[in-house]
Amino acid sequence: MQPATQSTLTVFEILNLDQAAQNSQTLSKAIGDSFLFKNNPLYKNIRSEFLKFGYSFTTEDFCHYVAMPFLSLPEILRHKKVPYFDNVTPLQLIEKAHPQKFKCEEIIKPKTNHLLHESSHCLAEEYLKKINFKIDFLSKEQNLTLPMIMAESFANTVESVCNYWNMTAEQRLLFEMNSYVIHYKKISQVLKESIDLIGIKNTFALIYISYLCSNCLLNEVSQNQFIKLVQSFFEPNISEIILKNKGCLKIFNHAFELSMDFRLQTTGFYCQMAGLKADLFKLVDIDLVMLMTKTRTVQNFLSQSEHLISNMVHK
Repeated sequence: MQPATQSTLTVFEILNLDQAAQNSQTLSKAIGDSFLFKNNPLYKNIRSEFLKFGYSFTTEDFCHYVAMPFLSLPEILRHKKVPYFDNVTPLQLIEKAHPQKFKCEEIIKPKTNHLLHESSHCLAEEYLKKINFKIDFLSKEQNLTLPMIMAESFANTVESVCNYWNMTAEQRLLFEMNSYVIHYKKISQVLKESIDLIGIKNTFALIYISYLCSNCLLNEVSQNQFIKLVQSFFEPNISEIILKNKGCLKIFNHAFELSMDFRLQTTGFYCQMAGLKADLFKLVDIDLVMLMTKTRTVQNFLSQSEHLISNMVHK
């Protein structure tokens, strides 16, 4: 029997896969949630930590999530609740009306839940509470901007690294139905190579630093900047390996594929909603090399999440 491809998977199959994986920590009305919890260790660990911190999910749109998801984050964090949509029932209705007829590619994609991304924001919020943001070489407004950038970068990084476990058509399809960050084949390969080479902890940190740069609205990072960033965070032996490997540079540069318009809109919107009035590019003009050499801000933040990725793969 030939393995399934994303083009051959049926509605019947993905409903069954997800239903078979349901448990007390997953959402039966969010397609793919149970399956990903079972088959993606990082997805599972994010969920467990999310619940441990006292957060929960709701189908009540208490924060205008449907109309404007970017507006809703402060309310999500305040209420410790993440909204989601029932995107299973419509698929069940299709399957009931036409049993085992439709392939997934033949139907209009149901509205995506971003539970992983929003849950990661919630964890970042908890980790940021333990960080001192009175950094003397940053302005007062930059000290308020930096936590927002760090939180968004954490959510981006979690989604990016979760792609490592998309080994099958089923895993890729259901992850695509639940994530903003999707890796194409070449990036998936360099992610695997990076984890094999320097381990998942260091790969997570490398990708995190790349998203910090991206969310600080840099178009790209020069070779000289890349060297300084790597050497400011990693131990010399790891830095040497990273700087000699083209795959590590490729996985770092993937963060800059985020649309600049999207980054401008989200970062700019968050800053304005927080009451920050300075020019956006001045707010995000943060010397990340100095941040990582003169302070332990990034290091202390990431150290709180290390248990989420420990002992997942052989490195």
